Amino acid sequence: MQIGRNNKNRRNRRQRRLILLAGFALAGCASAPTVDMSKGHLVDTPAPPSSTPEIVPAAPVVPEPVKAPPVPTYTVVVKQVPVVDLLFSLARDAELDLDLQSASDAVVTINAVERPLPEILTRITTQAELRYWLRGSNLVVVDDLPYWKNYTVDYVNVARNSEGEVGVMTQISTTGGTTVNGQQQQQQQDNQGNTSRTIVRSTSENDFWTA
Repeated sequence: MQIGRNNKNRRNRRQRRLILLAGFALAGCASAPTVDMSKGHLVDTPAPPSSTPEIVPAAPVVPEPVKAPPVPTYTVVVKQVPVVDLLFSLARDAELDLDLQSASDAVVTINAVERPLPEILTRITTQAELRYWLRGSNLVVVDDLPYWKNYTVDYVNVARNSEGEVGVMTQISTTGGTTVNGQQQQQQQDNQGNTSRTIVRSTSENDFWTA
């Protein structure tokens, strides 16, 4: 009978312990404070809706090259014709105004078939020692004489001179010995004739205007 009571007491104690633990658990769950999650907390957020990218338009088609209008050509076949008369006739056919600032009496012989006007004018003025230029619809012809013209030179208007020198000097000394009273005495002799000197000198001059 004593054994039965002990077992019963043990069961009662276990039951009381379980009841106490369950009570503590319920009390802890009931009093647990609510903690807000931080911004960096991992949460299951729905994925953003997938959007189809816009259709890339086709690259623009490079237009076909436009042919340049044909260059008007002229035919000049003359022999020993005064250059003044030839220039007047050529300017009239090309519908150009002529300014002839020359009293040249040269004669021209030329055979040009279906050639552009600048080429024909160059050949004519070369034979007659003339010079020409087109200014709009105006053809100007002058004697081929020296004339003044200014050119723009993209160069700094300064002169720069620099000079550098590098020297190396070496000296060789000789050592001699003499014996006095059975003792060796060392004597160092510096001979000025055993001196070697090397000098490298470089000069640079940049003067565009004196060249």
